[in-house]
Amino acid sequence: MVPARARPGAGRAGPWAEPDLGHGRPRPALSEHEGTVADIATDLLDDCRRLTARINTLHARLRTLVRELAPGLLEIPGCGVLSAAAIIGETAGATRFKSKDAFARFNGTAPIPVWSSNKVRVRLNRGGNRRINHALHMIAITQIGRGHAGADYYAK
Repeated sequence: MVPARARPGAGRAGPWAEPDLGHGRPRPALSEHEGTVADIATDLLDDCRRLTARINTLHARLRTLVRELAPGLLEIPGCGVLSAAAIIGETAGATRFKSKDAFARFNGTAPIPVWSSNKVRVRLNRGGNRRINHALHMIAITQIGRGHAGADYYAK
């Protein structure tokens, strides 16, 4: 059992609260604690900091590459660096598609017609490139939530 004085949130004063580091949250002072749990927690925090720095570096590199290859993608509301990179990487050049319909079929957003009656009906396409489909889905959801062009289309 962890003593009350060592528990996070056990009070603003004491070993768990240091001055604000500019992030709006106090930082635990693990260096004041001894033992296996403190050592493991320190290692995990170091890993998190190292991995966060690595993620930020890779994100900056991706942003540079996306701006070079397809700067227009980043101008689309809801399309971030990761979505744009997925679309660029999986598409391998939009010019290879003869039309927007061919691209829609490739990424799985083209509906599939169903001929079970005289009515014209379509069903969801479960095929296509799932990575591009996911990126497009996230862009659409973001646009709907923020009231961009996708929200107008969704409201129809």
